[in-house]
Amino acid sequence: MKYMKHILILAIVLCTTCRKPDQQIPYVPVNLNLNLDLPQYTTLQIIGNWLYVSGGSKGIILYRRDSDNVVAFDRHCTYDVNANCNPAEVKQDNVTVFCSCDGSEYSIMSGAVTKGPASNPLMQYQTTLQNNTLTVFN
Repeated sequence: MKYMKHILILAIVLCTTCRKPDQQIPYVPVNLNLNLDLPQYTTLQIIGNWLYVSGGSKGIILYRRDSDNVVAFDRHCTYDVNANCNPAEVKQDNVTVFCSCDGSEYSIMSGAVTKGPASNPLMQYQTTLQNNTLTVFN
């Protein structure tokens, strides 16, 4: 019985150290300045609206969270970053971001995983909003 306990502890240690390490989304410099008064960005003047823009690893999703904040997430799926997946897309419910490669889902408001197999959230970029100019950067 004493040896069984040691074997069980050893098995747990081996299983936790053998798991695949967290993968990182490739770093791509981002420094966007968007005038939300321009026609292509006016949708972001309304709370709850979202928009795709170029940039980052696989594109960026911008989401107007509230009157003072727009959040920005990379469209690169996080479950297997080396897979040749299509960029993640906002579902018709306008609150869920879906990865067609593995079926993972994320919250458009926070980037958090809402359905696996992914365990890492969408990569988020920093944003500032001043005088209807949105800056997205890393």
